[in-house]
Amino acid sequence: MQLSAQTLEQLLYEEEGPTLDFKRDQYPFEGAGNDDKSELLKDILAFINAWRRSDAYILIGVDEVRGGKSRVVGVTTHLDDAKLQQFVNSKTQRPVQFSYRQATIDNQNVGVIHIPPQERPVYLTKGFGKLEKGTVYVRRSSSTDIAAPDEIAKMGQVVAGSFESMPLLEIQFYDSEGLAALGTSVEIETVNLSLPENFEIPDYGVMQMPIGPNMFHTMESVGKNREYYRQTAVYLKKTMETSRVDFIIYNVGTVPARDVRLELVVADQNRSLIFRDAADMPEEPFSTVFFGRVAQPTLNLDVNVQRANDGHHITAHLGKIQAKAKAHTSSGLFIGSRDPQTIELEARIFADNLPAPRETTLRLDLRPREDSLSVEGLMDLVEGKAPNKGIDGDEE
Repeated sequence: MQLSAQTLEQLLYEEEGPTLDFKRDQYPFEGAGNDDKSELLKDILAFINAWRRSDAYILIGVDEVRGGKSRVVGVTTHLDDAKLQQFVNSKTQRPVQFSYRQATIDNQNVGVIHIPPQERPVYLTKGFGKLEKGTVYVRRSSSTDIAAPDEIAKMGQVVAGSFESMPLLEIQFYDSEGLAALGTSVEIETVNLSLPENFEIPDYGVMQMPIGPNMFHTMESVGKNREYYRQTAVYLKKTMETSRVDFIIYNVGTVPARDVRLELVVADQNRSLIFRDAADMPEEPFSTVFFGRVAQPTLNLDVNVQRANDGHHITAHLGKIQAKAKAHTSSGLFIGSRDPQTIELEARIFADNLPAPRETTLRLDLRPREDSLSVEGLMDLVEGKAPNKGIDGDEE
């Protein structure tokens, strides 16, 4: 979920309760023991089970000040959202919805755990650290308690009334070739390819035959595409500078989700990012000339990319998703970067029978490398003379 600076500022003036908690120090996680990690797990479970109607937040790196604005002290380390998701969801009896993201308040780095309202109760299938199997931890005011049996029963009754007509939707990246979900954080490896100047690349299918001193006769093969070398160079550059991902959405609820739509927003004020849909990807060139128009297959695009003033706006349509079912995009989102960087995609999932969009954050670790293509290397690739060599002609 994208939190504005104004929203974060407002939270600093609120008191701790069923929807808000302040933590001065970062939770121990990487390399921590089970007892320490169970404190983080208990807080997330308690907020999930809390009696509330709005989203809950844990602000990490903030020192609570009662009756005034809480003081931002910042943190020097952050939790990995993907690892945290796997940690929590591997221990609960049903999938839970939450996210961890980094934010800046008063020029300080803070962590934000966002926990939307969802199906309850949630509990552990096995004991972990200081937490017991089957115990329902619940947030009351500014502390955590254990829910009584009658309270747990009421949670189920509220769920039946509140979630009966609502789908529960979760999103991950998806590998359409390997047919596998990739989680909410992926690494993208691409190649930024430097090409020879256009005038340096010769025509394809054209030969200069010497007929005398400093005299040549141009011989052109009939039906050859003179631009083939140059078109291939552009094709290689554009396909190698991006990598494809798709999205998969799970409906973990008990009712179908109607007309599911996905919106993604990513900031790109420096214009260092590349986002394309399938319609913007180049077609592989032909070495021969076709006389007359060649019919191109119609693209069935379920992902669309539009460039905004300060970033990119991506939309995807997945249609109806039955209860306990899943659906994924099929035309792909193609992503690249001019420089190595980690970015966040602010995702919102809509459905006709969802009263408010499901909001979450996806992360991309973009790892481009630089390479170059010589004229000779291009011609070797086209002629198939270097099947075991890299782009620059070096042995792989």
